[in-house]
Amino acid sequence: MSFFIGAALLCLLAMLFVLAPWFLHRGQGVANRRDAIIAIAKARLLELDNELAAGSLNEVDYRQLKLEQERRLLQEADVAALPNDTRRGRVLLTVFASLLPLLAAAAYFHFGGWSDWRIQTLMKQSESEMQAGVEARPTLDKLRKALQQRLDQRDDDDGRRRFMLARLDTEFGRYSEAVAQYAVLLKKFPEDASFTAQYAQALYLAANRQTTPEVLAVAQRALALDPNQSTALGLLGVAAFESGDFAQALLHWRHLLRMLPPDSANAAMIQGGIKQAEQALGSAGYPGPKVVVSVSLAHSVADALPNGGVLFVFAKAVNGPAMPLAVARLDPSSLPLEVTLDNSMAMAPGLDLSSTKQVQIFARITASGQVRGEPGDLEGSSATVDLTDSAQKLSLSIDRKL
Repeated sequence: MSFFIGAALLCLLAMLFVLAPWFLHRGQGVANRRDAIIAIAKARLLELDNELAAGSLNEVDYRQLKLEQERRLLQEADVAALPNDTRRGRVLLTVFASLLPLLAAAAYFHFGGWSDWRIQTLMKQSESEMQAGVEARPTLDKLRKALQQRLDQRDDDDGRRRFMLARLDTEFGRYSEAVAQYAVLLKKFPEDASFTAQYAQALYLAANRQTTPEVLAVAQRALALDPNQSTALGLLGVAAFESGDFAQALLHWRHLLRMLPPDSANAAMIQGGIKQAEQALGSAGYPGPKVVVSVSLAHSVADALPNGGVLFVFAKAVNGPAMPLAVARLDPSSLPLEVTLDNSMAMAPGLDLSSTKQVQIFARITASGQVRGEPGDLEGSSATVDLTDSAQKLSLSIDRKL
């Protein structure tokens, strides 16, 4: 409401600036011209009186000239007072100045300006309510309707509003509507991995959480666009688990787990799925080589443990690419701990433990949240490990600072 009050006051102020000079200056000019005409007419009449008294003008001519001068005085005084075209111009200017704010307001409403302002207001209100622990669902419903109204007026160029509307439709269980919104987005942005993955998820929910062939195809398309697309990884993991392909489920979920904060609710949920898949696989575990690593923290570096640090345990080929062949992301507060590295922890297809014969194992605690080493990180490493079909076991101590 304060926005509209401010806008109205600004419009009134602008009208005053436009109209005030016209009325003030125009009135002053009219008065000056009238006084000048009257003064000239009086002077001319005085000249006629003097000429009559001097005998240079007879009585008949005097009366005729005096009458003409008086008639001209009346005509010019009327014109100077307020001409018709001047009055019409003033009326037109007043009407135009009054209509201009209304026309501006109509354009503002038509082209979505008011809708955008309302969307921003509702977004801020919903954020404040959620931070305060207040039920924000009614505000989110208003936001959903405002987004729909805005998009009915005019589509957005970057897809942000439609994506927000699709997410809200999903939140409110309007899965078919969300599918329709994502379909529109993908026509405009066919190479966007996030939109593609969200479309797959909406299809999955609209199909009563069934992994239909279309759901799988769209999710795989998202993963092809971005191998780290978290929504697609989670969805494909679920699909693999439901189909009994527990090894593939582990591959997707462990990849996803590396990208999640270790202490997050999503990480805990994925960990639960991984444990179920591991149990389903049995004692053999994931196919291929395995290295069981017991990791501990040396007392000499315990005081240098970074706040909020992340623990990575990974294997690198002794003679091969720099990219790790298996990576586990863990919480340093759980030390000492044991982790099994296997092919399900590969960072890229084809670059796994099965692609080499010898590896070196590293354990690194980093504040950056990235597996690559940086100054200040804490690290421990092993000697060369020969990979065989049976699980290799080793102990590793984090005992130095980079």
